[in-house]
Amino acid sequence: QVRRLFGFSVFSFISQIANTIKFSIDNLVIAGMLQLSAVTVYSIGTRLMFYFMSFMSSSIALMMPVFSQYEAQGNFEEIRKKLMFVMKISTCLGCFIGFVLIFLGKPFIQRWVGPEYTDAYTVIMILVFPLMLSLIQIPGSQVLVGISKHRFLAFLNMSDAAVNLVLSLILVRHFGIFGVAMGTAIPMFVASFLIKPAYLCKKIGLPLMFYYREVITMVARSFVVMFVIFLAIRFMLQPDYTRLFLCGMIFASVYFPVVFLIGFNQRERDYLLGVAKRMVLRTV
Repeated sequence: QVRRLFGFSVFSFISQIANTIKFSIDNLVIAGMLQLSAVTVYSIGTRLMFYFMSFMSSSIALMMPVFSQYEAQGNFEEIRKKLMFVMKISTCLGCFIGFVLIFLGKPFIQRWVGPEYTDAYTVIMILVFPLMLSLIQIPGSQVLVGISKHRFLAFLNMSDAAVNLVLSLILVRHFGIFGVAMGTAIPMFVASFLIKPAYLCKKIGLPLMFYYREVITMVARSFVVMFVIFLAIRFMLQPDYTRLFLCGMIFASVYFPVVFLIGFNQRERDYLLGVAKRMVLRTV
């Protein structure tokens, strides 16, 4: 029993370390191949990415025991249902933050650290979409851990980190910090959006095309909503904290109700409203 527990913990630990290494390697490559000032520019962009990752990890982090329970019962039908429902929630949250970074990132960086660091926004633009696709699939990773397939995640994350290092060393010579960002983004996209879903769907008996259709549809709907809001308020986008805060509030106040209506079916909406009502009653 102790041996099984140790084996489970080791691969979970390796997976977490690999995720941390992926961005830490980038700064080492930049420091070794470019000027130290380039590390500062790159770090500004990746710091916002870290905040993105931390928020998503803490927001969608409670379902693994549920998946483990259903796996112990051999109830993969419930695993599939719960996975797709939680995927909608994670996609809703992940797309909101990702598209806010795209639409508000440049004026925010100009106000935060100055216009001379605008290249950090280009780093964000290279990284944000692959990272968004990776983070909205946190429920899929939780399913794999919950059904004791975390060894695959450990190897996948380590391979991602290794390819990241090799590509970054190659591309940094031609594109500077943008090449390092591409070296991170490419393997992240391949691992998180091509390899992991294929393995996950095979293990739980979920049609891969159905999985992709649901994810891509939700991402597309989210983008359309955010883009329409952006077009309506783009005149407000200035490097000013007050204006940026108001823009963020407008995005949130319009995006979440609209996506709630068009992204979830009636049963899912009723369930989410019930959860929200219970949370409000607990705080009263």
